[in-house]
Amino acid sequence: MDSFVLKHIQNSNMKKSVVILLLTVFAFVSCNKVKEQMAENYLFTIMTTGQWKVGTYTEGGVVNIHQWDGYSFQFYNNYTVDAIRNGAVYSSGTWGTNFTDTSFFAQFPANVNDTLKKLNGSWKWNSSSPTYVNATHAVRGDKLHLIKQ
Repeated sequence: MDSFVLKHIQNSNMKKSVVILLLTVFAFVSCNKVKEQMAENYLFTIMTTGQWKVGTYTEGGVVNIHQWDGYSFQFYNNYTVDAIRNGAVYSSGTWGTNFTDTSFFAQFPANVNDTLKKLNGSWKWNSSSPTYVNATHAVRGDKLHLIKQ
């Protein structure tokens, strides 16, 4: 066989292999991005549907629920959150999710009481359903159990 023809066949097969490899990688990456986006949408929908209250808050191994009496939280799809105390908005802050490391964050203003300041920062999402969220503070290790009202 002519060396020119043989080279052309080899180059053609190599090009096909490279194209197939690139398409496979693209499909894999795209599929993972779609799965990631679906999961993030699911978590976002859970948080923005209805009001939440603190079921338990564990700090340094001590469970404290009484400091959260009268509080509920409304997370909005514009990434704001209202801390509602005894039926009235006490303070507004921001929140967000990061599905890459399965976390969410909350940030209330510096002038809020010490109870609300405990929610500030990044929280590792441990488990959830449409009616509860369990999370651990990324720095302090505090544990938070939110319950849908």
